[in-house]
Amino acid sequence: MDASFTIYDAYDIEILVDGITWQPVEHESTVDIEITGIEIPDEAEEIKVQRVEDDNESVTDLSYEITEDTLTFTTEHFTVFTIGGTSYDSDAATMSYDLSTAGDGSIMAYYYEDDAKLVISGSGDMKNFDSYGSSKSPIVTNLKGKTF
Repeated sequence: MDASFTIYDAYDIEILVDGITWQPVEHESTVDIEITGIEIPDEAEEIKVQRVEDDNESVTDLSYEITEDTLTFTTEHFTVFTIGGTSYDSDAATMSYDLSTAGDGSIMAYYYEDDAKLVISGSGDMKNFDSYGSSKSPIVTNLKGKTF
């Protein structure tokens, strides 16, 4: 599957108290970080917020919430944080399917057989897959009974 991960923003967060770096973990605390004005490209899938660890080689995925243009996450350690996403080449999909009720391609599903991965992209009203009976399509199988 042709996929690429792109970092959209990176933030080096540090709090100094009397010239000494303050870390929440040293005070058995966590801190909520809220970033406003964030722009995530429409073609981005699998958005990730990652904390770069002190070794500058490993990262930790963090849980986050996005509402409109604000991204919020919680951390117990200040360092560099990155926000990025994976984009998939829709031409490399084993199969694709228009999920929109209008049939206009505003919501598309792409299935990548080699990785058994289903990627949904777009926005709008989506078809109800409970009416598809016993279809063996991987797209229908993965969506049947799901609510979005």
